[in-house]
Amino acid sequence: MESLPDIVDRPEIYGDTLDSRCAFYRTECGLRAHVQPGLQQIMVVASSELAALTVPCDLACRVRDQLRSQGTALGPVINHPRSERWTLLVRADLPTDVATCATLFRAGVALTRPGTQIALPAPTVRPDSLRSWITSPTVARPSASTVAAAILDCANRDQIRR
Repeated sequence: MESLPDIVDRPEIYGDTLDSRCAFYRTECGLRAHVQPGLQQIMVVASSELAALTVPCDLACRVRDQLRSQGTALGPVINHPRSERWTLLVRADLPTDVATCATLFRAGVALTRPGTQIALPAPTVRPDSLRSWITSPTVARPSASTVAAAILDCANRDQIRR
């Protein structure tokens, strides 16, 4: 597996509470975030504007490198260290055809659909234990179809090498 990049510091512009971090996500990042009562987590709901692709870390690293080489920014990326996966926040033009979705699934990629809750990094006692930002949250997000195409390309290259 390729080495993971340094984790981006947590946003601390508004302090480090659930409510202040949620406000940061809403005002600075354009995310309609909310605190999930009881769970003490910050969530955003996938919509017609926002989606996410959750990808195994090793594949996500190759996708990041390929997109960079094409001059495309990866956009906001959440690290899930315990499951060794990254969640890439993207514009919501996800592929809908069965063949593409099946290929993404076989590559270990999970797609969000409108209404799906996406957990965002939140201040915790152990900030490295659940989620952290690989790439800082911003308003700019790449097209899901562009990211999905890069995932498929990298996954196909993996199949050829085997």
